[in-house]
Amino acid sequence: KIQGLLEEPHQSKEQQVDLLLEQARLFDLIGNWEAAITSLSKVLQIKPDEDLAWYNRGIALSNLDRHEEAIASYDKALQLNPDDDSTWYDRGWALDELGSYEEAIASYARALRIKPDYALALASLVFQLAQICDWDALQSHTAAIPQLGIAGAKVFPFGLLHSEDNPARHRKRSELYAKNTFQRQE
Repeated sequence: KIQGLLEEPHQSKEQQVDLLLEQARLFDLIGNWEAAITSLSKVLQIKPDEDLAWYNRGIALSNLDRHEEAIASYDKALQLNPDDDSTWYDRGWALDELGSYEEAIASYARALRIKPDYALALASLVFQLAQICDWDALQSHTAAIPQLGIAGAKVFPFGLLHSEDNPARHRKRSELYAKNTFQRQE
């Protein structure tokens, strides 16, 4: 249906952008990231300063393990919208996948400066600080660890196993993560 609307000659540039962004979102939902990238590239041909298209392109590229390209897309999105916490977080994730831990930590920290209660960014930051054995930096975040993944947003529970010795909280965090991540098909 979206393709039909895109082919109608009366669509304004803004309407085309909206339709293409929606098309990319739908492709993303079904895991067709190449098609999502194609739709997003069309958006960027029409409107090169559309930060949401650059951001979503980065996500699709990361899903295809094309992390260097994803980082370039995130960087372009951040040039256009430097205060987007999600872009900083996803940039950190891509850097993390490449083993660029120091840069990933800086991206997670930037996301937290923008949105201090960003649980995923904090959990990822804590995990990376432990991974590089930066115990001094990690110490400044230890007070928040017990509530990560228990109160507020879900976090990947196994990334925090190293951070506290509390099996009951680990279990609760894991149960909440599973409940909110995996839906049973009845």
